[in-house]
Amino acid sequence: MAGRRRETMTLKPSLLLALLAVTFFATARFPVANAFGWNPGPTKVPMGESLSPDPKLKFVDAAPAIGKALNVDSHFKFVDTNSNNNWDPGESVIYDLNNNGFYDPGEVLVAGTALVGSTLKSTSSSKL
Repeated sequence: MAGRRRETMTLKPSLLLALLAVTFFATARFPVANAFGWNPGPTKVPMGESLSPDPKLKFVDAAPAIGKALNVDSHFKFVDTNSNNNWDPGESVIYDLNNNGFYDPGEVLVAGTALVGSTLKSTSSSKL
């Protein structure tokens, strides 16, 4: 054994890369395509100058009958900047989540600008 030479094995980088790729694809899990199931995504995409109607979408219902009373949501309130107890164009509209009559942090500002803590007024009409 005194005269034996020790041999070393070297791997070429291309062979190593190929082995890594084979190992990855052999062990990786890919989602299965659902060709016969329901897909919640859009089925048509507008392209160019043509549009196709989508029967699943409804934008508006029929208008209510003339003279029919509309429902009023008591959480919609406004900041009465001119103190006339009526909402006027330009006055802020807020959805008062806790219905306490004040604009609190986290409440939805529907239109305009308002300071947190502003006093809110409600209206019995559906002007908002």
